[in-house]
Amino acid sequence: MNICFFSGVITDVYKFKFIYNQNIKYKCIANVKLKIDENHEFELIAFDEMIEKVIKDKFKYVHICAKFVEKCRIQIIDIE
Repeated sequence: MNICFFSGVITDVYKFKFIYNQNIKYKCIANVKLKIDENHEFELIAFDEMIEKVIKDKFKYVHICAKFVEKCRIQIIDIE
C-alpha cells in the first residue's frame, strides 16, 4: 500500500453516489478535487464517513493522508 500526504484546498465535491447492495464494502462514494497550487490539482475519492469530513472542510486548507488504489485513483484515508 502506498501512502501519500497532500496539503491544499478542497475546491469541489462531485459525482456523489449512493450504492445499494449488501455485498459491497462501501455504501457511498464521492470524487473530490484538491488544489495544491495554481498549476496543480488532484482528483481524489472518498468513501462513507470520510465524505462527511471532506464536505465539512470544502474550501478550507486541509492536510490529507491518502493511498493509491486501482491504477491511479487516490483514496482519502484521513483529513485534518
